[in-house]
Amino acid sequence: QLIEANEQLKQMDKTKDEFLYTVTHELRTPVTSIRAMAEIVHDNNDMEEDQKKFFLAGVIKETERLSHLITQVLNLEKYESGKQILNISSVQLNNLIKDAVRSIQPLADVKEIIVGVKIPNTIFLIQCDADLIMQVLNNLLSNAIKFAPEKGSVIISVHNNQDGIQIWVEDNGKGIESGLQELIFDKFFQAKNQTLRKPEGSGLGLAICKRIIDLHGGNIWVISEINKGSKFIFTLPII
Repeated sequence: QLIEANEQLKQMDKTKDEFLYTVTHELRTPVTSIRAMAEIVHDNNDMEEDQKKFFLAGVIKETERLSHLITQVLNLEKYESGKQILNISSVQLNNLIKDAVRSIQPLADVKEIIVGVKIPNTIFLIQCDADLIMQVLNNLLSNAIKFAPEKGSVIISVHNNQDGIQIWVEDNGKGIESGLQELIFDKFFQAKNQTLRKPEGSGLGLAICKRIIDLHGGNIWVISEINKGSKFIFTLPII
């Protein structure tokens, strides 16, 4: 038993090191880009205004990316350590979903992706932290758009059953191998699978979604087939 426990500790240390390496790499990339673009502007006093605006826009974009990553890492630590205090209130899920779709619509428009919303006429009241559930919705919808093909489709729908409310977010992208579907919510998993559903980003988004849903007493999982898209599902208790 001691040998087994020791091996488990070694594996935990290894995966933590891999996670830290990945996060460090993700932090270094935008910092390097920011410095390079800032130096170009600094060293070229006679640069045309359009060129200068181009590089400064790049600096702003990379700064936002860096800020987003830092926020994700800090939030994940907060959720896992139990420091997050939920601001629970009675919320209309219908409105949350409509707001989430509205916020990600520009991202879908860039790829000419159709975002479908399938919500029954019933008003679904849930007890939740609205800001955190909105974060989950935005994350899942953004991921679906990223991995859907150009002119593809993303569908978000609500289903009521005896266990509570299920929210489905579906895309028609490349899909995820069956052996990986239970692992993608692990924050350490991305470090070992750099190519998995990752055109950009830290890979922490799904880990954060899982922690948020766990805090609400729900579940989250994925159903997917290669070349047939993915369906992310999470549950919330109904009032």
